[in-house]
Amino acid sequence: MKTIDSMKKHLPGALICLIEIAAGVILLLRPVGFTALIIIAAGILLALRGLADIIHYFHSTPSAAEKEQKLARGLIALLLGLFAALQSGWIVATFPVITALYGVAILIAGLYKIQFAADMLRQKKPGWQWAALSAGLAIIFAVIILLNPFSTTLFLWTFTAIGLIAEAIIDLILIIRHR
Repeated sequence: MKTIDSMKKHLPGALICLIEIAAGVILLLRPVGFTALIIIAAGILLALRGLADIIHYFHSTPSAAEKEQKLARGLIALLLGLFAALQSGWIVATFPVITALYGVAILIAGLYKIQFAADMLRQKKPGWQWAALSAGLAIIFAVIILLNPFSTTLFLWTFTAIGLIAEAIIDLILIIRHR
């Protein structure tokens, strides 16, 4: 029973790691196409969310609608979503800025991983070294991405994909060993 409960507990984390590995491999194989596809999918989801907010606005009482601001938020989400879905090429062209934001996100994740590794070490749990390694890699990749020493965006995509795959594999090892 304990093994099944442990597997259920760690399944979401393991699935995220597998998705990260798959995303990294696809990013290696088709960086521009994959990025455009993600942007289009996010745009469609954002536009749908905007439509839902607009519909919710008209189904709300006037006082509730005024407080929630669903019409304005819905219109903004709808327009941003349509822009992303229809102009993914423009967004791909701004990839260096997006990459910098990704670097910041990876840096923040790395700092949280330091907390996780420190907690494991203080509680004398095995495998804290894997968590520390993952944190270190995340911070190193983030710093490299933020300093952007690359001459081409394609190389930056390749580096990002390799970093994503490496971190996910280490996190997956940590999840498996930490069960």
